[in-house]
Amino acid sequence: RHRLSGAELKAILRACYEEIDTAWSLFNEGQRILAAPDAGDDAGSMPAMLRQLHAMGGGIMPARQVVPDHLGRNLRRHGGHDQLEKFLHATSDSLAAFYVALVIQTAGNVDALRLIDRDCIEPHPLVEHRVTIDWRKGRAGHRLKRAQRRSFDRRRRYAAPNLIGMLLAMTAPLAAQAPVRERDYLFLMRRPSHGIGVVQRTTLQTAIVRLVDRANACIGAWNVEHPDRQRTPLPSFNPMMFRGSVAIEHYRASGGDIRVAQSILNHSDASLTDRYIRSDQARRIQHETIARLQGLMLSWIQAVPIGV
Repeated sequence: RHRLSGAELKAILRACYEEIDTAWSLFNEGQRILAAPDAGDDAGSMPAMLRQLHAMGGGIMPARQVVPDHLGRNLRRHGGHDQLEKFLHATSDSLAAFYVALVIQTAGNVDALRLIDRDCIEPHPLVEHRVTIDWRKGRAGHRLKRAQRRSFDRRRRYAAPNLIGMLLAMTAPLAAQAPVRERDYLFLMRRPSHGIGVVQRTTLQTAIVRLVDRANACIGAWNVEHPDRQRTPLPSFNPMMFRGSVAIEHYRASGGDIRVAQSILNHSDASLTDRYIRSDQARRIQHETIARLQGLMLSWIQAVPIGV
């Protein structure tokens, strides 16, 4: 399956936003605990453990093998190593939710988004509430491919610039300790066997599978309790499907104007855009658009007086 429907895209975005809300809440709770004065909490309490782990890792979660046994036993009482890590910085699961939401919102090239820089946001030259996101598509052979730029209204809670702002905060502890060649990337994580670095494709894909499983478990429970307000389950998907799917939705919403999809995909040539939107749905829209224009033309011809 190569295309996702508008309903499926909206269901995926909703699940991502729910995960982002949870991740952001846990991170902020961790920052609040770390910033608060040490009130002499019991050594086995979560705040005391979080402070110890923070100090041990220099701001990031230390690897499992260096956590002392007595601390490890207490860790399990509070959800385990992976759960406590969420209070300190971004993890692969939180990165997956941000990544999927940003790929859909930007209709961006999947690898260019994975490798987006931390300084990717620029002020809009004219409109105060808009900003521009700039990312590079990398190289194709020896030719530097065209950079991608889109402006966004940041007044919406989940607008792409706001998501990037959250992710900048959640990965700041990681960037502070990342090697020089990695620290300028936005999508940073603590890799158990390779230190801090940009998230890898396979890691993202595995995290996306977990995201879908978690979301569908919640949606299934919701649908049982609310039979009159059913939610759409998430399909299995690959991020490569988003670019064409988003382009088709914009093409459909515009009534078949390929220039709209071309602008969304940041293509210089409409023939390239045509490859993305080529589908049964796009052909149906094209036929409907042609029929509508032919009807308008016939109406105009019939309305013109003879001899004019």
